[in-house]
Amino acid sequence: MCEVLRAFDYNEHSHTRKPCLSPLHRVNVNERKTVPALNEDLITSTETTQSSDSVTMLHQTYSPLLREIHNPPPILFYRGRLELLQTPSVAVVGSRRASEYGLRVTRLVTRSLVEAGFTVVSGLARGIDAEAHRTALELEGNTIAVLGTGLDVVYPDAHRSLFESIAAKGLIVTEFRRGTPPRREHFPIRN
Repeated sequence: MCEVLRAFDYNEHSHTRKPCLSPLHRVNVNERKTVPALNEDLITSTETTQSSDSVTMLHQTYSPLLREIHNPPPILFYRGRLELLQTPSVAVVGSRRASEYGLRVTRLVTRSLVEAGFTVVSGLARGIDAEAHRTALELEGNTIAVLGTGLDVVYPDAHRSLFESIAAKGLIVTEFRRGTPPRREHFPIRN
């Protein structure tokens, strides 16, 4: 695990890491018109009527790392502990048709990440994703599920109990509005 942490320049005392993107790829929140998918009217209207289950990229609780990606979602809808967006995190993803070996390795890696103080991020999919979330919850660690649907659509439906556990103890986030069903094109966007 130490090699993994060193490879990402993790400093356990300051929880900082070196930037991974060049300044040319960073999104400057003050110049948000440079982001192609940003709808100025939508952000302005949401800022003035922001509900308890959404946050815009202009709000201080929006993930600072998410702001740095090429085309950050202007609004995140959420259930759970929004403060987890501010914690050091590592994504654990993999096959939906995981082997027993894959599940065992996922439990070991997730255990190491939780013990090192990382929040485990995954997509609530079958297989590796679900195993990472379950392991983090069993160890009383932090976990974030990123959805490719609206907050009110649990996919797959078999993960309803896991979804509710994450919403109660961790964080569920999505850029898709309520009622948005699972569609093939949503999952690459979510990733």
